[in-house]
Amino acid sequence: RFELRRLLRRRGRNTIGWKMRNVLLMPLLPAYGLERICSRTDSTWSWLLPASRRAEGLCRAGGVELVYSTGGPPVAHEVARRISRRFRLKWLAEVQDPLIHGYCANNPAELQKLAAVENKVYQQSHRMIFLTRAAMERTEERIGRSGRGAVIYPGAPVTSPAADSPGRSGMLRLAHFGSLGGVRNLQPLISALEIAAAAEPELRFRLRIDLHGNVAGDDRSRIRQSGCASLFNLRGAATRDWVLGAMPRYDVLLLIQGVHPISTETIPSKLYEYLHSGRRVLGLVYRNPELQHLLEDFGHTAVQADDQQGIAENLRKIYAQWRMEYSFAAAPSPYTVAAAVRRLLSL
Repeated sequence: RFELRRLLRRRGRNTIGWKMRNVLLMPLLPAYGLERICSRTDSTWSWLLPASRRAEGLCRAGGVELVYSTGGPPVAHEVARRISRRFRLKWLAEVQDPLIHGYCANNPAELQKLAAVENKVYQQSHRMIFLTRAAMERTEERIGRSGRGAVIYPGAPVTSPAADSPGRSGMLRLAHFGSLGGVRNLQPLISALEIAAAAEPELRFRLRIDLHGNVAGDDRSRIRQSGCASLFNLRGAATRDWVLGAMPRYDVLLLIQGVHPISTETIPSKLYEYLHSGRRVLGLVYRNPELQHLLEDFGHTAVQADDQQGIAENLRKIYAQWRMEYSFAAAPSPYTVAAAVRRLLSL
């Protein structure tokens, strides 16, 4: 059911197959109901046997010297573990998000299963690769062991140098690139804008925020119900190449973390592209000293995502500097794809 729904969706939401999906999938319902009664684990675990068999075939064909699992779904690492042991191959395991976090499991049994996978990955892989130091340290605390973890900041491709200034347009222009809604949402920013605009009414006429990417219904409602709805422009999704070219055209780039425990162990991948843009970054950071230091080390601004007054004060400060035609100069970022690859190869 999981795979068929995605197969139908990839063919397009306007196709007859997608519109009739519930009817087409009806023959699966008895088996699906039985599965949900017996097992409440994530649907991606259905990949375990077919993926393992496919991987075994590739290994038997020869030429495989290393297993590299990256995810995403924890099942990817379990497949890699089985293959590495069976064929005595070295194994690098990269976790893109912490395996254990606030909403990783639907029930205690699934949480226990994830904890077992995390322990096996750390104990049996050649190296377990993390994208933040906080994620590595907390994993090692849970396992009670250290020495196999490694941190690699993934970086981003180096783009063409930005122009000295995006140009004066009569508006202070801010932009956010990426999806919004759910855990990562606009509530703190909207509340801060209302505070800032109450103290400095001119902001309502001089500040605009473009949102590039999917904005979920909850955030659309927040915008409509706020007193600052006129400040936002929903631009929709765009290609990555267009996005990279658009970033230097703004005065400030917004980086938003959700007010949620998972934010303490993660760094939005968009940060690394922002750091190459040459533009000022305003980061709404949630209890994440690692991300805060990354921003501040390059001259950018980090403020706690749940500190609405602090966000408002920084917006007013940025606006005052913009009026005085303050020229922001960002330090160059060393976090490139090439640097990440060199670090990976060194392991």
